Amino acid sequence: MNILNFLLTNWDSVLVIVAAGAGVVALIARKQYAILDKIVFSLVTEAEKKYGGTGAAKLAAVVEWLYPKIPALIRLFITAAQLEKLIERVLTDAQKRWNSNPNLAAYVGNAETK
Repeated sequence: MNILNFLLTNWDSVLVIVAAGAGVVALIARKQYAILDKIVFSLVTEAEKKYGGTGAAKLAAVVEWLYPKIPALIRLFITAAQLEKLIERVLTDAQKRWNSNPNLAAYVGNAETK
């Protein structure tokens, strides 16, 4: 009962602390997603080099390699569908990078450089 009285008396302070905590978690999650994009880019590039044109095999390999590397905080909030969307989004960016960077194009075996 003392806890309930404390919460009723100091509800505004408790609300501010909870909101600040949520804000900190959101900022950490945002930074983790930026790190995750870099990890996914690396894994997609490796999968492209290893598997070439087989899209389903590359996606499965990237998911298998990626899941253990995902920060624990992000694992709480990410679903399999979101993970696939993330990989597809990074893949689109990666393909642009592979085509514009001759070193990356040679690494993944992409002969079409611009």
